[in-house]
Amino acid sequence: MLDNFVVTHENLLKDLKKHVITDKNKELFNEKKKELLDVVDVYKKQ
Repeated sequence: MLDNFVVTHENLLKDLKKHVITDKNKELFNEKKKELLDVVDVYKKQ
């Protein structure tokens, strides 16, 4: 029973990675991350 639970959750995680963490979403995340870090740098300088 525990094995089935683990396998099911491993499969769910694989599906999430496959469908949610696409190259387009990674690119968008990195773009927004850079924008946020730029804002943080401005506040640090003040």
